[in-house]
Amino acid sequence: MSIYRPLSGLPRNCRTETFSNFKRLSTVINSVYDELVEHHGEGNQWIVVLGLSRNAIQRLGDERSRDGISFRFEHDGSTGIIKVPGPGHEITTDRVKTKISFLMLRMGIEDQYWVVATRYQGTGGSKSKEGDQGFLPPTRQPVGTLATGVCPFPTLVIETGVSESLPKLREDVLWWFNHSRGDVRIVLVLCIRKRAQQPVMLIEKWQLAPPTTPRPLTRRALQQLQQQVPYPMPPEVQQQPSSQSAYCAQSIEITPQAVTGPSLILPFLAVFGRPPVAPEADLILTTAMLASCIQHL
Repeated sequence: MSIYRPLSGLPRNCRTETFSNFKRLSTVINSVYDELVEHHGEGNQWIVVLGLSRNAIQRLGDERSRDGISFRFEHDGSTGIIKVPGPGHEITTDRVKTKISFLMLRMGIEDQYWVVATRYQGTGGSKSKEGDQGFLPPTRQPVGTLATGVCPFPTLVIETGVSESLPKLREDVLWWFNHSRGDVRIVLVLCIRKRAQQPVMLIEKWQLAPPTTPRPLTRRALQQLQQQVPYPMPPEVQQQPSSQSAYCAQSIEITPQAVTGPSLILPFLAVFGRPPVAPEADLILTTAMLASCIQHL
């Protein structure tokens, strides 16, 4: 069972503030960003904000930045969680998104709807969250997007952060699966860090295990899923959070010298919600394409 816990995975040195006013909050966001810059993109990028009013939640959900510094916002009840992107964060996210978009265009797919930092409402109370990027296929666009302003869940989500954020990013994966009941098919976790003054990016592809696999997911069943060729499709059916088992289907490390791991494969059916029609096919980001994502960071 893979159930999301809002404060799980946060680094020990994350900032915790009781909300007083937006001027004070802006000062804290600036402080976290400055420390990330000073430490070359390493360190804490999270702020837990306690005691938020409904108006403050609405305002933070509507904003994309404060004093020129962008952020991602999540809330659970009166508690807010702010992620401050570090240097190279948004560049890397956009590069991966652009590679995926290029593959779609090469297949003749021009109708692309990317939902950057879009706020999604959770289930079971006052909850919401923003990802760094998400892809909404045409099969999901007609319902509600323009008519009501309510955006359906994307099929693909990207969550990006620094190395100290990896446990929290993996926890965030569960938010998307739990609250979409599996309508989010794939979550890509991008973790950026420095090693010997050179950029390193870890890409993890997360998805739900098929409903037929053992619950809880055993080590043997996990190994079978990870070793299966071709990679298994994410389930096309909804699953309640209590019956979900999320797992990392692919892990790829990218440095300026080498790519450790296979090409990143995004099944067309999972991303678009329909079978491919030639020349459409699975989206394959080769090791060469992935290597270019960290150039000049």
